[in-house]
Amino acid sequence: MRDRPGKDKPRRKPPPYRQSYPLHTRGGWLYSGFFAKMARSLLTRCPAYMSYRVLPFLLLSLPALLAGCALQPAMKPATAVNGSVAAPIPANKNDEASAPSRPFSGATLESLLTAELAAQRQRPDITLSNYIEQARETRDVGVVARATTIAQVLNQPQSLEMAQLWAEVAPESADAWYLVTLNSLRQLRFDTAIPALDRLIVLQPEADLEQLFLAAIPVSQTARDDLFNKLGELARTHPGNAHLLFGQALLKAQSGKPAEAMEIARRARLLRPQSTQITLLEAKMLTELNRNREAADLLQEALKSQPESHNLRLNYARALIRAGDMNGAEREFQTLVGKLPQDDGLRLSLALIAFDNHHDETAARELGQLRNSEGHGDEARYYLGMLALRQDKKDEALAAFEDVPPGTQYLPALAEISRLLVAGGHVDEARNRLAQARSQTPELRSPLYQLEAELLNEAGNPQAAWDLLDAALKEQPEDTQLLLSRAMAAEQLNRLDDFESDMREVLRYEPNNPSALNGLGYTLIDRTSRLDEGEGYILRAQALKPDDPAIIDSVGWLKFMRGDRSGALLELRRAYALYPDDEIAAHLGEVLWASGQHDEARRIWSDALRQHPKSTHIPKTRQRLDPSR
Repeated sequence: MRDRPGKDKPRRKPPPYRQSYPLHTRGGWLYSGFFAKMARSLLTRCPAYMSYRVLPFLLLSLPALLAGCALQPAMKPATAVNGSVAAPIPANKNDEASAPSRPFSGATLESLLTAELAAQRQRPDITLSNYIEQARETRDVGVVARATTIAQVLNQPQSLEMAQLWAEVAPESADAWYLVTLNSLRQLRFDTAIPALDRLIVLQPEADLEQLFLAAIPVSQTARDDLFNKLGELARTHPGNAHLLFGQALLKAQSGKPAEAMEIARRARLLRPQSTQITLLEAKMLTELNRNREAADLLQEALKSQPESHNLRLNYARALIRAGDMNGAEREFQTLVGKLPQDDGLRLSLALIAFDNHHDETAARELGQLRNSEGHGDEARYYLGMLALRQDKKDEALAAFEDVPPGTQYLPALAEISRLLVAGGHVDEARNRLAQARSQTPELRSPLYQLEAELLNEAGNPQAAWDLLDAALKEQPEDTQLLLSRAMAAEQLNRLDDFESDMREVLRYEPNNPSALNGLGYTLIDRTSRLDEGEGYILRAQALKPDDPAIIDSVGWLKFMRGDRSGALLELRRAYALYPDDEIAAHLGEVLWASGQHDEARRIWSDALRQHPKSTHIPKTRQRLDPSR
């Protein structure tokens, strides 16, 4: 079995600059444009869009109900009539016509004050119940808006009813119709959502509907198709509405149809080029279509008109990475860090890109600033060690790795410490350190055993690795990762019966473990005559993880064993592009050689050997096929 990427061995997570940037924050209510304008208005008096945890604080900080709660920039003082308190008079002209002129009764006032006190005492259920009751009874626009606010904060089903009541008592309020649309979409009430959306567009043609759609896309495919068609019908009433096109593009994107989504998003962008969300959606679809350079060019063009947009620049930088322009990406991250010097995540991204670009001075400077960062200090110390190691400053590297505390970078750092010790001939010291680490961090016992076994294998002692794992499994007999590692050691010792036994034991516990399926299948096709049986395991692994380079390599090697050289080359080239591993290079070179492409085979082997100078796979393959070299 081969040493492959996957669950078999610890691997560092992708650096932050390689992680995808979210198009939106669903449920976070952190949106711009129309919705933010509406939210700002509400939050000053009726905080409909804040989280449940801040509701009591907001209610406590608001003026007493006597000051009123209608959605308005200001309240005119009310006059007491017959000993009662008059309802506030809305300053908003749109709501004024619908606002009741009668005063609040004593019972209503008592109920609402009870609701406010209940919120302060962490009883939002009473707050919601009382406000809904009084909204239905008084139909006061301020009370109704506040009831809608609270239902929305608590994510209650009454949100739609209250929003509809708000729209009824204040029919010219775009805010009310926005919430009717939002809640109707979330409840898949398209018969209610589409008329409300129509009304919203009439009241406010430039309403920021992108955020609305982002917050309410249906989960089921049937509902997505239905909504797509209904938006198309509404678009005939409002031709050239970029927001509706965005909604349709988003639905296609969520349905896994990037080409259709991209074309619709492009039409929307041409109508509304200033929309960041529309531009980001089109760029995202171009990326999914592997048109990374086009995505980068699109975002670069958008930045010319919005140079201060953090969102656009960050996505542009990441698009440059996907397009292979690492120097351009580094420049953009330098700009981002210059604008937001306190953002340690951006600084770490810059440092890691500089590290990959071999711009060691920049990497060292940025990592040095992050060394004591609360969120990224561990990563900074680890990469400072890797930087020193690359510069052959072994003592400095060792000190940096030893400075990494238990956490996300602890295992990678300990692995580098151990390799440095083994390389210096201090195998026993390395093993003692790993044993001490197992004692100090028992939750890491399994990966630490795996790490020690890997070091023993690298030191040319697979028997010691097998013995170590065998002893570890006596402590943890059902640990599938240890079983996988012992199987790898058994395969290296040519103990195929033990290898197969361990693999089948893993599959007994985890029948859909792709690493075990792939490892067992590959070994059967490569080391035995059981080609059909091995193929079954490999295809099961492929169905589970179709983009895993190790599995793609196995599929390619299987096709080669079946005599399909052209199919094998397609798979192996793809695997090598995803993960330029030395064994994949050995396979790719062998298929190229068998296809008569000797020069390319030699080039692949030479390039891979430069990256993996300790490889055993490539020399063996080259010696067998091209002994003259």
